[in-house]
Amino acid sequence: VPTEENHNTVNNNNLPEFGSDKFHLLFGICMEALCSPRLSEPLESIITCLQALYTLLDSVWARDLLMVDKSLGIELCNVLHRLLLTRDSYETQLLCMEVLKQVIKSAQEQFEILKNKKLKLLNKWKIDK
Repeated sequence: VPTEENHNTVNNNNLPEFGSDKFHLLFGICMEALCSPRLSEPLESIITCLQALYTLLDSVWARDLLMVDKSLGIELCNVLHRLLLTRDSYETQLLCMEVLKQVIKSAQEQFEILKNKKLKLLNKWKIDK
């Protein structure tokens, strides 16, 4: 029986309970659909996948997962680049850029985390000296 508490847990993809498996499943489905679109599929399929990726990467938790394996972000950038080159739809191109912004944001967040860790280590080293 769905309760308000269960509903909030299911809808909050920032929580670790969402599971990295589910993230990778959703990410993989979108990537597969974007990598091998059929001519018979409508443009809306691509738009839906791009919107799903944007929404998925709209949480800090998902962006952190994306950067655990940096090849995921790189492959996503390659797919977005190919879509930009092969799709004439303004909406598709705009969504590609929005998803790319999420990937860049993810990389920047990871860079900041690493930078802060190194600064703390450096400060600790200076204090101990």
